Amino acid sequence: MKQTSVTYKYIQKKANSCEISDLRPISINSVKSKINDKAANQQIVNFLNVNQLLSERQHGYRHGKSTATAVLNIINKRIDKNEKKSCMP
Repeated sequence: MKQTSVTYKYIQKKANSCEISDLRPISINSVKSKINDKAANQQIVNFLNVNQLLSERQHGYRHGKSTATAVLNIINKRIDKNEKKSCMP
């Protein structure tokens, strides 16, 4: 299998800065590399989902979940906890 090449380029975070810490590396991938990455990602995510290896609390990098759903989950748990406290005699 032939390897695809990746080119790295550095972009300045701040204008007119000569500090190395102010450089942000980016990779410029070929189309073939992007397709391979996408296919590998889909296979890994599918394997993790089918084998139930991810926690239900995992919201990042999951279809149908996001930081917004994570925050809503936390808020709902907090509301439920407060309602249970108020119902106790």
